[in-house]
Amino acid sequence: MTRRALVAAGLTLSLLALPAAGYSERRGSSESKESATGTGVTLYEVSERVTFDPDDAGVILRNATSPLLGFAELGTPLCPTILLASFPQMTRCSVIALGSDNVSTVTGRGAVVGTFDIVINAPGNSTVHVPDLPVISGTFSGEIDLSLAVLHHVPLGSIAGAFTIRRWTRTASQPSPRCPSRERSDCPSGSTTSAES
Repeated sequence: MTRRALVAAGLTLSLLALPAAGYSERRGSSESKESATGTGVTLYEVSERVTFDPDDAGVILRNATSPLLGFAELGTPLCPTILLASFPQMTRCSVIALGSDNVSTVTGRGAVVGTFDIVINAPGNSTVHVPDLPVISGTFSGEIDLSLAVLHHVPLGSIAGAFTIRRWTRTASQPSPRCPSRERSDCPSGSTTSAES
């Protein structure tokens, strides 16, 4: 099969799978109980914009920005069980994100930063609509390891770092935690690792 045919087949499968995210809050299956990383969060690239530039030492850096789509397991910091008060049928949370990285083409590792939203279906959306109403928003940063992808052409990577919840939108039947500053101990934040393919 030619490379062009493989790309077309991959895009077709992606288009068939993405609408399933629209009702992720109500879906529950045995495979959704564990994420690919064991941390409760799995993200997939939707698309990507890549450029290549040399750094000061002459190493070529792969600079990329990508919208991401994935899921956080219920009971994790990015999908707290308090959301069940408003959405009792929820089994996991939909996550959308925008990440940027600078990865060495020699090691496959580099820095990553981005923003994320935990989203639900907005009122009036059909059950198959992609979730689009943010209920939790924040930022993440850390180290991305794309060594398998860059050095061995295996489309898998991981992020080790930290995230901070910057905004928690109150819904009709749930209290809203107060998070005026990052220093407050009652504001959710933590370390995370997420997979992308």
